Amino acid sequence: MARSRLQEPFVREVAATFRATHARIARRLTDAPPTDASSIVEDELRGLYHGLFVILDGGTALADEGLVSVVDEDGVGFERFLHETCFGYWPRAQDAEPLSGLTASRARTGIVPDSESSPDGA
Repeated sequence: MARSRLQEPFVREVAATFRATHARIARRLTDAPPTDASSIVEDELRGLYHGLFVILDGGTALADEGLVSVVDEDGVGFERFLHETCFGYWPRAQDAEPLSGLTASRARTGIVPDSESSPDGA
């Protein structure tokens, strides 16, 4: 049994968010030309990314049952406005490239080795 009474509702909320995102992607891709696929997936992943931080920050109905906190191994809690700052870490559109142009490790991590970065440091 979970130690926290919030674990089950939290996991249900996260799972529902992923299911809803999956359904929107499938619906949008069905109705869109293939050339729009990348931007549709980008838009939906960006929304999912933001939505997860909203859940953690207490911005959903889950907060009516209680707040979930992110705490590191030293017991230091994360701030409550992650959903407001998360896009500072999201790749800029001009930095994105199609997955076909990425190596497997870069696709998983998003890390570009120094040897592959542009000469101007961008």
